[in-house]
Amino acid sequence: MPAWLQKAFIDAHNSATGYEIKSWDDAFGPPHPKKGAREKRRYFEFSDKIMQHIKEREMPLDEKLFEKIGRILGIGGSTTVKNIYYEYRHKLDEEIVRLNEIIQNAGISKKT
Repeated sequence: MPAWLQKAFIDAHNSATGYEIKSWDDAFGPPHPKKGAREKRRYFEFSDKIMQHIKEREMPLDEKLFEKIGRILGIGGSTTVKNIYYEYRHKLDEEIVRLNEIIQNAGISKKT
């Protein structure tokens, strides 16, 4: 784990144990909701596989590629694969923003 990430984690943890925040959610973000757990499990089960197939194919990111991956993985057509892919990308973007906020609030450099 990079030093800057260790420091960000320790700072977030210390802010919680030092009563500087109201809840663990303030330090680390809210946990995954129980509602829709089956869909989330399916999302996590296939998101890495979908990303790997996209990286391996030298095809444009379009309906044909999503359809092909859906057939290979046996999870449906292009709509299912496309929804999982874009949800994955959205979650990744949210995590990057959250991590950057933690880094900024901790006052540390990303290059550490």
